[in-house]
Amino acid sequence: MPVSLPCVCIVALGCALQVNFGQFHPLALAWLAAALAGVALCAAKPHWRGLGILEVRATAVIVVCVAVQFALLLTRSPGATGRLGAESGWLPFRVGAAIAAALCVAGCVASARPRPFVVWTVLLLHFLLGLWVLRAAPNPGVDVCMFQRESAEALVGGENPYAITFKDPYADSARFYGAGVSVAGRLQFGYPYPPLTLLLTTVAHLLGDFRYAQLAAMTLAGGLLAFARPGRNAFAAAALLLFTPRGFFVLEAGWTEPLAVLFLAATVFAMCRAPRIVPVSLGLLLAAKQYLVLALLVAPLMSARRRGWLWKAAVVAGVVTLPLALWDLSAFVHSTVLLQLRQPFREDSLSFLVPLGRLVHGQWPGWIGLVLAIAAGVLASRKLPRTPAGFATGLAFTFLVFFAFNKQAFCNYYYFVIGALCCAVAASEPVELPPERAVS
Repeated sequence: MPVSLPCVCIVALGCALQVNFGQFHPLALAWLAAALAGVALCAAKPHWRGLGILEVRATAVIVVCVAVQFALLLTRSPGATGRLGAESGWLPFRVGAAIAAALCVAGCVASARPRPFVVWTVLLLHFLLGLWVLRAAPNPGVDVCMFQRESAEALVGGENPYAITFKDPYADSARFYGAGVSVAGRLQFGYPYPPLTLLLTTVAHLLGDFRYAQLAAMTLAGGLLAFARPGRNAFAAAALLLFTPRGFFVLEAGWTEPLAVLFLAATVFAMCRAPRIVPVSLGLLLAAKQYLVLALLVAPLMSARRRGWLWKAAVVAGVVTLPLALWDLSAFVHSTVLLQLRQPFREDSLSFLVPLGRLVHGQWPGWIGLVLAIAAGVLASRKLPRTPAGFATGLAFTFLVFFAFNKQAFCNYYYFVIGALCCAVAASEPVELPPERAVS
């Protein structure tokens, strides 16, 4: 599998999110289009001769991508609220990120895999920088944070988190949740995510901040990628994931995608290193977000050894989901399924449907993204190799198409795509590693 073009696509997506924090902007849409074209080429023509020519300069491309990404991270605030909302006061973050940049670039330039000390130091720096971000932005004011905290408190107090309601945080809430969702100043739904994320964030909430779970997931995902393969590609993939420009903004806002990326990284790591535990990690992945059911579209890419993986993964997903879901099934379905289907079209989405809708002076139907995602998944399953890298590339292509043509698409959605592309890079054959040492 090629690594140069996926690395370029990762940086292009990072640039798109950097423009306007993952919301609509013409320049952001142009970067998104470039990333989509690159990922589509990787998925449809994985053995194209032109990609092979690009791979000749793979090391240089990877180094440039890592350097550009750190340049973006260091030239703007990593977040949007608290001390992160100003262009001053985040010198500690800059210093730590600069040290990480030096280590990551040096590790990608080295003729062999970076020493474990370098890898562990980079992981520690990321975790410490994440802690600093959480301290600098303790109350980002995002509705997701309210959902997470109040749901965790409800669960700890013995109340069903799917049957509670939330205070309406907006004056024009119909724009965000749809008509009729807010009644008498209360949002008529409970915890809007699957039980697995609630269980993990509740533990972190008891430790002081539910976002500790997201931070731990980010750092652990980077570690899994760094050790997925024995070459430099894996380290480069970890660097690209950990320090993608808007990664710390995702952490600040408390979105749940880092948990999904962790389980995806664990699945790819298991496919590379420990196939027996793939059903567990895959089951947790499927249970992490509602839209991840689309991952089944590229299940054929999970190699010939996948026999039995899917049904075992379904059992794992059921074990972590059903206890809370069956507590009040109607409330669970209302909050996690029906609410998502009723979400309105958002004009501030980083989606191609926004300018297309303006052209026709209307809104395109919400099922377009789903249909295109299914087509992308089928195409990827037919064209990509049945390898861990092929599986991750297929996921990235499927979900990038799904989000890019969806009625809602923001920074956290594309963070998952960046994670999938990083998994693809990490699982690829290491640069300049003798074939006899490569992990099959």
